[in-house]
Amino acid sequence: MPLNLSLKEELDLRLHEKICDELHVLNLQQVVDSPTHSFQIINDLQMHYKEVFAKDRTDLSLILTLGKANQLGPPALDALKKGLQDHLRMLKQTETNTKQPNAVLEHDAAKRRADKLAEILRSKLIWDNTHDELQILDASDISIRYQKLVSLQQSCDILKMYSLDKSQLETFEKIREEFLAWYSPATILALDSNDIKQLENIREKYSSLDRIQVFESNLGGYPKSKLKSFFESKKDELSLWNILDEIFMIWKRCHKTIDSFIAENGSEFVCKNLKEAIESNWQTILSVITTIISNAESPFIAAKSIGKILYDYTAMIEEEGDSFILFLFSELAKSIYIIISEDYGKHVTSILLCTINKIMPDKSSRHQHNWLMPYLEDIQSCMYDIVNEARSTFGTNFSRHIIPSFELAIREINSFLQNQDILNIQTNSVDIRKRKSVQENTEDKLSAICSAGYLLNMVKDVNDYIIQVTSESLGSTENLMLITKYSILDTLTVKVVERKIESIANTIIYPMEDEMQKMWQKHAEELVDGSGNSKDDLSTSLPSFSVSPQNYVTGIGHGLLSQMNTISAYGNDRNFITAISCAASNGKKSFNVDEPDFWLLTEVATLVQNSFCSNIANFKKPSLKLKRQLNADIVFLMDALADLRLCPTPQLAKLADNAKEN
Repeated sequence: MPLNLSLKEELDLRLHEKICDELHVLNLQQVVDSPTHSFQIINDLQMHYKEVFAKDRTDLSLILTLGKANQLGPPALDALKKGLQDHLRMLKQTETNTKQPNAVLEHDAAKRRADKLAEILRSKLIWDNTHDELQILDASDISIRYQKLVSLQQSCDILKMYSLDKSQLETFEKIREEFLAWYSPATILALDSNDIKQLENIREKYSSLDRIQVFESNLGGYPKSKLKSFFESKKDELSLWNILDEIFMIWKRCHKTIDSFIAENGSEFVCKNLKEAIESNWQTILSVITTIISNAESPFIAAKSIGKILYDYTAMIEEEGDSFILFLFSELAKSIYIIISEDYGKHVTSILLCTINKIMPDKSSRHQHNWLMPYLEDIQSCMYDIVNEARSTFGTNFSRHIIPSFELAIREINSFLQNQDILNIQTNSVDIRKRKSVQENTEDKLSAICSAGYLLNMVKDVNDYIIQVTSESLGSTENLMLITKYSILDTLTVKVVERKIESIANTIIYPMEDEMQKMWQKHAEELVDGSGNSKDDLSTSLPSFSVSPQNYVTGIGHGLLSQMNTISAYGNDRNFITAISCAASNGKKSFNVDEPDFWLLTEVATLVQNSFCSNIANFKKPSLKLKRQLNADIVFLMDALADLRLCPTPQLAKLADNAKEN
């Protein structure tokens, strides 16, 4: 800050700058040194600026500003006064030379009313005179009658809004319709001969007489008339092919010509009228279809024959027609497919049921279940054949005609397998062959699990095949219908897996329980004769680890090892994996898709351990000798499970802890 400036002058100078840095002002040394004095100075400056602002605002007000006009000086004031007088004189002159707006509007309205009245009177005279002239004209004088009708039409367009009553209007319409009646068949003939000039003349007459919609309706009547004539003339020679051919030929003959005479697309217009003609003659078409079905050896052959005709003709239309005629034929084909699909579906169902009913187990191999797989493969092969046949019969929308039969077949398979207990899942059935080894019994149960898994894979494979066939022919799968109602197979698979786990476990449990029962009986006998607690028995003086495990518990270890080897052979089998995955997901148990065999062995081992622990609990107040023996058996079983990577159940782990304490 310059030394010759006081604080007030410095602040005043800063506040008048274009850009004021308030923070810099507050940091001035004099402000920092004397904050109270600085505040007082700033407050005084603020009050000063407020007074100046109020004064300037008053000076700029309108009254005060005009009142001070004399301060401009005499020359400037005279010039301003002269300019205002000239401007005022010009405004008055312009106003004098301009007509009043109301007068202009009144004149214009009067002119419009006069014109309208003259037009009505002129139309009235023309109407009366022309109407009288028409009465005396000869009906054969078409040209003059047409000219008179055009004059009447022009007058009618005006008079019908004012003075033409209903009877006069009806009279005119009657005369007009009588005149145009001849041109309706003429339109059909001109179209048939492709006479463009004649069609233009006819359209002009309809247009000038305000009947262009009737003309377009007559154009639409052409395809209807031609198709009706065809059915009447060929009623004893009708076939599906020549019906389709006639429909297509009518479209080809007229759609381009009609396109030049109407506002909308000619092909769309013709197809719309052809559709109405087909609907009105549907009973005749239905009779032809019924005859084909009744004359065929079977509904399947009839459907195939009809489907081939529709497929071939549709292919031709795709090449020679457009989107409108193709859509018309597609809709016609759908209607025909509906007629044949019911009998076709019944026939497909019959074929599938016959294939299912062939399932018959060999008594000698009933419990092995390997015999079932070839029958299931035949059913799947039959479904593949039906898919191919349906594709050639119904085209790209074939799946909806066979899926109901496929789902019915799945329900029948499920009912047959359960009612006949083909897979031995009923709890009261015998599912263990005592004359067979653990390995042989296990293989039988695994084959049943694979059969259940095959059913699930069969549904997936058939669906995939339907998708493939549809995609190859259509390029997309928008209208696809797949097998979706097969949850009963999931339920069946879960039952099979659960039952077979139980059966596989029983191959170990049954001999184990027999041995443990014998051991319990021996223990009971020793308690009776008092020999169970003999102090001379060597086993009571030996540590528990020196006691050998008994045969029943070593049998458990050997059995689980044998089952592990047998089950692991199925670890990569697709049907086995599918069945195990279904059962595991149903029980919401952890499942590693890479180790389905280990999941199954774990479930089997769990049942074996539960049975072992239950039988151990049957030994009430065992002797010291028996307790040592049981402890040794428990320790052996724990080691065997560890060798097989199997986890002990909580109940077995508790027994093992007690064994260590003793």
